[in-house]
Amino acid sequence: MNALNLSAFVILDTQEDEFDLHFTLETISQPSLCPCCGTINGNLVGYGRDMQIFMDTPMYGKRVGLHINRRRIRCQDCNSTFLEPLPDMHDNHRATRRLITYIEKRVMLKETFARIATDVGLNEWTIRSIFDEFAAREQKSYHPATPRFLGIDEAHLFRHYRCVITDVEKRTIIDLLENRSAVFVANYLRKMPYRSRVEIVCMDMWQPYRDAVKAAFPETKIVIDKFHVVRYASQGMDAVRKVIKKTLTEKQRRAFKYDRYALLSRPKNLTVHQQLALGHCLTYPLLKLAYELKESFYNLFDNSPNRKAAKQEYDAWLKRLTPQIEPYFEPLTKAMENWHEEIFSYFDLMPNPVTNAYTECLNGIINKINRDGRGYKFDVLRAKILFSEGTHKVVTPKFNRRTSGIASMMDLLISEAGADYHIRDHGVDMYTLLHLLEDGLFFSDQH
Repeated sequence: MNALNLSAFVILDTQEDEFDLHFTLETISQPSLCPCCGTINGNLVGYGRDMQIFMDTPMYGKRVGLHINRRRIRCQDCNSTFLEPLPDMHDNHRATRRLITYIEKRVMLKETFARIATDVGLNEWTIRSIFDEFAAREQKSYHPATPRFLGIDEAHLFRHYRCVITDVEKRTIIDLLENRSAVFVANYLRKMPYRSRVEIVCMDMWQPYRDAVKAAFPETKIVIDKFHVVRYASQGMDAVRKVIKKTLTEKQRRAFKYDRYALLSRPKNLTVHQQLALGHCLTYPLLKLAYELKESFYNLFDNSPNRKAAKQEYDAWLKRLTPQIEPYFEPLTKAMENWHEEIFSYFDLMPNPVTNAYTECLNGIINKINRDGRGYKFDVLRAKILFSEGTHKVVTPKFNRRTSGIASMMDLLISEAGADYHIRDHGVDMYTLLHLLEDGLFFSDQH
């Protein structure tokens, strides 16, 4: 074994300068197989040499270049010529296999392509190519388990909305899709294995999502995430606040300090000063009514024990809408009308409702990664989120003592019930991703 730990080579010469180490190598033995005709130990003769440079992992803080005096071989049986194979060298790049592995690990951290290229002596496009090959390989081997409670939401990235697929029950992100069109999302959902496992789909009020879910899971219950519903009540109340504030004098507006936060927050979360600000805001009758409507609508979702009680509360809430205030809450009433079944399905799951709150949190993490990345391409961002080492929530099944015999084991493995027996990848754990973000492992310059 030589100093480079490359047993198939012998070092002929070593040179060093300020930034680089140069090693001149050649293989120890000549090849014995012709790749063209398959002749083994045939009439293979030397046909010259080519000096080729392959990059290796850095040593002592310097880039390492391997100048390999590579044999050109001629087969006298088929009259073909070929370059001798080089053990430990990558087939597609002028680099050692261990350098490719080294680059793959660095690109998933906070390193930029340009920085890695400078450190290892390759160009930036080669680093990008290595990353693309890594991402494609990881994608091919990525088979997330189909969840019982599927979450669908979106994140606004690179001037477009991207669909986010999550496991609501396990609090993990399954995938990040390039767009959120009905056809694109439906095609993705149809490819999920064991689709009958999906019991509930939790989503926001986006018609293409509903179309996609009905196409892929026609029997699955759709539940609208409550936070996407109640926010319309807050928006209606805030619209009243803005109209009233425009009619006030400059002196009156100064008394409205902290008004927005006081009105939009729940009463239990207010400080003493904010409670005083709220009391001042409620001296305006129209704003007082809007605030009470907002709070009662929130209470409808917080306190209704079942669908029937929720419908009764909503009917009573509608009767409180006066002609003067009704236009401000029209987006809410229209949403309740257009998505009536999916919204009230939320109450069928009481006392254990399903919400997409964790998906909303994941969207915040994704957007922060994108902001701190300052120039990520979508495919880079997706790969960093989905394929970072150690982020996946993987569950190994317990030993199945009730299964005995080869035949019964094979029946289990090929059945849908057997899916629970395999190692299950539930996707990227939200908390692990958050810890990596806090540690700065996603921060970088332009990619």
